[in-house]
Amino acid sequence: MMDKYKKIGISGRANGEPLPTVEYVNAGDQLYVCRLQNRLRTEETILLEFELDKALEPSPSDWRELGVMVAFREFYGPVKRGLEPFLLI
Repeated sequence: MMDKYKKIGISGRANGEPLPTVEYVNAGDQLYVCRLQNRLRTEETILLEFELDKALEPSPSDWRELGVMVAFREFYGPVKRGLEPFLLI
């Protein structure tokens, strides 16, 4: 992504409420951090939705638009560990 676009923006929603848009200018692991409205903190479940402002076009070998990947697991040889891509505090 970053080879083609020098920066990408990610916007989000939490239960339909807009979250701040964040721009990223470096490849690699990144964090999206924002404060949720207090009333959302009491919800039993929160639907988080994110959208990129740019994507890579589909190719002959892959019909999907490609963007970023959120990792829920990490593998190092035979060891795998769960990740917490979303941390609500």
